[in-house]
Amino acid sequence: MKLSSRELQSRDLPFFQELIAASPEWQGEECVSDDLETYLLSYTMYNGQWRIWWDEFGNNVGISFIV
Repeated sequence: MKLSSRELQSRDLPFFQELIAASPEWQGEECVSDDLETYLLSYTMYNGQWRIWWDEFGNNVGISFIV
């Protein structure tokens, strides 16, 4: 499977919120979907980049933070 990525944009937030909603573990450790924008801003100090990943068919498959 070939994956591609780009920097996360505001239009990608609904996909990120879907991932959060599907994982009670994530919500317990990181944040709930309503706090996503605040959560993303909290990573600014790490000087990294949030990225969205998709497969060769254009389906979103994940999000990562890269330092």
